[in-house]
Amino acid sequence: MKLRDSLSHLCIRLALASFFIWTGAGKLFYSNEYSGNAAATLANMGIVEGPGTPSRATPPTEAPTPENQVPASPPDPSTSEPDTQARAGEAAIIAVQASGGAWSAADFDEPVTARRVHTVTLMLKNAANQGRWPGFLSSDQAIKITAFVICGVEFVGGILVLVGFFTRIASLGLVAAAAGSLVFTTILPAMAAGDTFLWILPPHQLSDPDVWVGAWSPWLLRFFAFMGAVALLLGGPGKIAVDALLFPDTPRERGSSSGDGDEDDD
Repeated sequence: MKLRDSLSHLCIRLALASFFIWTGAGKLFYSNEYSGNAAATLANMGIVEGPGTPSRATPPTEAPTPENQVPASPPDPSTSEPDTQARAGEAAIIAVQASGGAWSAADFDEPVTARRVHTVTLMLKNAANQGRWPGFLSSDQAIKITAFVICGVEFVGGILVLVGFFTRIASLGLVAAAAGSLVFTTILPAMAAGDTFLWILPPHQLSDPDVWVGAWSPWLLRFFAFMGAVALLLGGPGKIAVDALLFPDTPRERGSSSGDGDEDDD
């Protein structure tokens, strides 16, 4: 590979690095304000503190007093009625215990502040609630860890492809991160809305430029990032990279590259 051929690889690396370092750093090191259902979800996951006592946490009702008195004569089974009152009381206690301790959007009059990484946490939590996320990763702790891993892959992977160090491994992580972002932020919402173009894409809305830009800009940005990461994974970092210094081409690879160049010159 000649030096001029490596410039295309360098351009792809610079574009991917600027995008993923920007997105990763913004999520890891900066905060957002969350309100309503988003704030309630973060509070229920233990990420932020809820305001006081949850509105859905009501004190348990008094259990019905057991009747320990022994009747004078056993009742006739054919005429006795089932003890529905005790069972109703038991069910009420179970329902209160199951629903207690959960915050709702009504509990948050003011927005709460948390790291921007939790926008990914909320996205994964919503996908898990809809059955669109693997069950073994659907616990709150697993979702929180996964969100940090995704943002870390974006940030660290962007730095690695910038300098061209372990480029293919970093590109593989960026491919996965970009694919997940593409699916969960654009494709699945478009499919859920039922208004798609070619089954999975947002409606094209070509007649209205403002609507078209708003609908397609997020999708195109993520699609370009995904395809750029795939291209870097397949093509490698090029000669202008740390990998080229640490892992130089073997004589056989250099001979193959020079042979290709001679054919091109002819």
